[in-house]
Order: sequence, then structure tokens, then C-alpha cells
Amino acid sequence: MGGSAGGLATYLHADYIHEQLKGITSGGLEVYKTVGIAGFFLDHGNLDGEKVFGDQMKYIFNRTNARRSVNSDCVAANAGHEGDCFLPQYAIKHIKAPLFVVNTAIDSWQTRCIFNAKYLEGWPDHNAPASVRCSAFPDMAKCSEDLEECDDDQYDTMMTYMDDFYDVIFSQEVLRRPGNGAFIYADHVHDPAPKSNSAYLSPTADGVTMQQAVSMFWNSPVTTAASENWHSARPLPELTPVPTPVPTPVPTPVPNPVPTPVPTPVPTPQPTPVLAPEPTPAPTPLPTPVPTPVPTP
Repeated sequence: MGGSAGGLATYLHADYIHEQLKGITSGGLEVYKTVGIAGFFLDHGNLDGEKVFGDQMKYIFNRTNARRSVNSDCVAANAGHEGDCFLPQYAIKHIKAPLFVVNTAIDSWQTRCIFNAKYLEGWPDHNAPASVRCSAFPDMAKCSEDLEECDDDQYDTMMTYMDDFYDVIFSQEVLRRPGNGAFIYADHVHDPAPKSNSAYLSPTADGVTMQQAVSMFWNSPVTTAASENWHSARPLPELTPVPTPVPTPVPTPVPNPVPTPVPTPVPTPQPTPVLAPEPTPAPTPLPTPVPTPVPTP
């Protein structure tokens, strides 16, 4: 468990610490779970759309060669964009250990130092201990620090950050995995839990306090449905079920019809022609014998 920067570290190192503990415990771990409090910093643009905070984090990642210090599965899945793994909305997708996110959807540090931030002059080659200016938009400075100071239009603008936070948190499939969950409330604070026990008991979401939500998560089996460990000022949208594709029926092959044999026509017997009898030839008449003349004496 960690808060603020410690919450971010929880997301970055959850599985590494888990593996280390498993290696040094003789009887095996009975329970290992991770709770990040106030550390879910968005990779979000400022009022001009510039991702000042995200750029800063990726710059630190590259300058410190931190690829071996974050989740190796995340690094492998983000080849060429390994710096994303320094930001929780990308890192938690790869956490295998049971995970619980505790965060307000309208974090006061984020409204000042992400949504209303600007780069320092000359960044990243500036010579200053800080790398970002918080509450840097003069017209929105007071509003970003205290929502009570916002006019109607400013308040609506600030609520777009809350909407975006919910969109990002709701899209995290890992938080719907059995054994995982979240406590997302809507107070404009940063990290109330470490300040006092009363602060740990005061934020509520879905009628449950932060303390109750964390306790239920810690004591629940890892097979518990995520919906039972999900407490949010806005209800967790149901996933649109992906319809099971109906297989295209394979048509039963129609056998080729056996052609009906065409009977060989039996020729109509031709009547045997009756031959006309040949006429009996008339007898050749014998020549009348000519008497031999008697010579005259």
C-alpha cells in the first residue's frame, strides 16, 4: 500500500515486490494484495491539450533508464513507447497480483499540476529543481485549487477532467478481474488517508467509506467478483456483452440426384417383308423340228 507517489510506486512495482516476498518466505505468503491510494495520475492534456505531466514522466523514465525498474510485461507490450509504463493507466494493465485502486476522480493535485500545468521555460533543459508549473493558467488558477472558486463555466471545464478520469478507470479490464476492485470517490482532495484516521473514514462512495472498502478487499477471497469490491460515486457500467458468434450453418450437401436411366428404346420390330413369288418362267418352246429334206432320186 502507498499514497500519492507511493501509490504510483505500488502500481509500478506490485508484481516485483510480490516475487521478492515469495522468494524469502519459508512457508509461502498467506495473503499478498496491492492497494494504491491517490497514485492514479492520468496521462492527460492540460487546458491547451499539452501532456505536460506525461511528457515529464517519460523524460524521467528515459533519463534514468528505468525500463528495468517497471513491470517487464508492460515494457514488452509497449515496445518503442516503454515510457508509458511509468504511468498507472498503462502499467496496471499488466499487474498480476490482486489489485485495488483508491482515488478521487477529481484529484486536487491533478487539477493543479496536470490539467492546469505548463512547461517551465526551457524545459527540459532548464536549470530548476521543478519541471512543471502548477496552476499556471491565470484565469483558472484559483478554480484548479478550490472548486468553490470556480464560476459556472470554469466548474464545467473542471468536470470534464472528472469525466475523463472515470472513462479511463472504467476502461481498465484488469479492475474487472475476480479478486480486484476500486474505491473511486468524488472529493476535490489529493491524499486524505495518511493525514489522520478520521480522513481515512470520511470519503465515501456508494455508501461505503474508504476504510470499509479496503478492509472488504483485503479480507475477501481472490475469487470474489470485482463488482463486489467496486465502490464508486458513479456506478460501474456493465460491459456490453460480446455476442457469441453464431456459426454459419454448413449446408447439408444435397446428393447429386441419380439420373433416372432413360430406357433404351426397343425398336419396333419391322415386319419381315413378304417377297412376291418369282414368276415361274415360261418354258422355252422347243423349236419345231424342220424335217430333213429327202433328196430327190
